[in-house]
Amino acid sequence: MGRIVLLGANGQLGNDLAQVGTNYNFDLACLTHADIEIADPASVEQVLSGLEPEVILNTVACHGASQHTPAEQEAFFRVNGLGAWHLARFCQRHGCLLVHFSTDYVFGMERTRSRPYAEEDPPCPVNIYGASKLAGEQLVRAFCSKHYVIRIASAYGSAGCRAKGKSNFVKMVLSKAQNDETLKVVNDQFMSPTWTHVAAEKTYELIDSGAPFGLYHMAGRGQCTWYEFAREIVRLARLPTRVEPTATPVEGPDAAFLRPRWTAIENYMLRQAGLSDLPDWRECLEEYIETHEQSGVTKDAVPSPSVPR
Repeated sequence: MGRIVLLGANGQLGNDLAQVGTNYNFDLACLTHADIEIADPASVEQVLSGLEPEVILNTVACHGASQHTPAEQEAFFRVNGLGAWHLARFCQRHGCLLVHFSTDYVFGMERTRSRPYAEEDPPCPVNIYGASKLAGEQLVRAFCSKHYVIRIASAYGSAGCRAKGKSNFVKMVLSKAQNDETLKVVNDQFMSPTWTHVAAEKTYELIDSGAPFGLYHMAGRGQCTWYEFAREIVRLARLPTRVEPTATPVEGPDAAFLRPRWTAIENYMLRQAGLSDLPDWRECLEEYIETHEQSGVTKDAVPSPSVPR
C-alpha cells in the first residue's frame, strides 16, 4: 500500500485510524484542519498534490445539533457536501482511492422501523446533518470511480469527539456515574454503538482486501436504545448509578434538529465481500471500558498529527 493521507487525524475516528495505521507501519500522512481546508478546492489541490497519496481517508465532518442560523446550516453542506466533492474530483484526476466516512444519520425518517438498515435501503434523513452527509456520499459516488463510502454509527473512542469537547456518550455516562448522578436516558431511539478502534482496523482490512468499490456499513453488530447502552456502560464499569428510561421530548414544527428514532444498521456488504462482521456492540464496549476507561487511558495515543516535509 502506497502513501495514505488521513484527513481529520485529531478527531475521534481519525485518532484511531492514525493509531492503527502507525501500528501497521503504513506510510501515513496525518492532516488536521490547520493543514488543509477541504471546502476550498485550491487548498485541496495544493496540499494533496504535494503529498502524492495513493489512498485518502476522509473523516472530516461538520456535525452537531446547532443548526439554527443560516451560517450554521450552510456550514454543514459546505464541509460535508462540497468538501467531499472537492476530494472526489481530486482523487478522480489523480487516480487515488477515496475512503469517505459517513453516518447512520442518513436514515431516521421511518419512525416505526424495527429492523436494521442495510446498504440497499433508501436513505431518509430527518435533519440537516444527515442530509448534508448524504449529499457528500452521493457526490463521492458520482465523481470518484475508486471509492469506499463507509457509514459509521453512534461512535465512541478513546480520543473523544472534538465537537463534544473531546467527550462522547460513554465518557459522559461514566463521568456522571462517577459523580453519583442519576441518569435519565431516552429509551425510544435505536442505534448500533460502534467503537472507532474496531472500525479503524476494519477499514484497513477492507482497503487491503481489494473488495469491490462502493458503499459499506461498519457498525457494532446488533442494536440498542441509548438507555440500554447507558445501562450496559454502568454495569461494565461496576458503578452503582441508577439509570432510568425516558422518552424523547416532543419536537415542535419549528424544530431545527430532529432526532431520528431508528438508525440501527447492519454490515451486509462487508459480509458479502467475504470479510468478517464487526463484533457485537456489547463485546466491543466491554473491551473499550477495560482498556481505555477503567485504566484511565483516555488521551490520544498517537503523536500530534503532522504533514510530512
